[in-house]
Amino acid sequence: MRRPLFIVSLLACAAMAMPLTACSHAADDSGSARAASPQEGAGPAADEGILKVQATTGAEKFPASGLGVGVSKCDSSASLTTLTTAGHEGAATHNLPGGCYQVAATGVPSGCMLGSPSPVKVDVTPGNTSTASFQLKCA
Repeated sequence: MRRPLFIVSLLACAAMAMPLTACSHAADDSGSARAASPQEGAGPAADEGILKVQATTGAEKFPASGLGVGVSKCDSSASLTTLTTAGHEGAATHNLPGGCYQVAATGVPSGCMLGSPSPVKVDVTPGNTSTASFQLKCA
């Protein structure tokens, strides 16, 4: 009895892990969403930090996927990159050289509206993760 139960448990775990992997790869293929650095598994260079964009909804702050943002330097309006929050964390990350950045919402998921100020200024420091948080109000 234990052996069939063990096998079923393993198959259930494998089935649960596959959709998460498929979603993260689909986001990487679009060029606009990033769940990891450009080199899979590689951390930021010595002079870089990680910019994390986090979207949440509700008083419980549930993660929210589908928020699009544009990232630019604080002293320039030229967009450096665009990101879209995804996955079970409702987040997107990108490696950037240290400095001041503006993260502005460019699109919200269907049925939602932005419930926090935009743009958000973030100081990225080498070797650290800096977070730009956005709150969404969804129906």
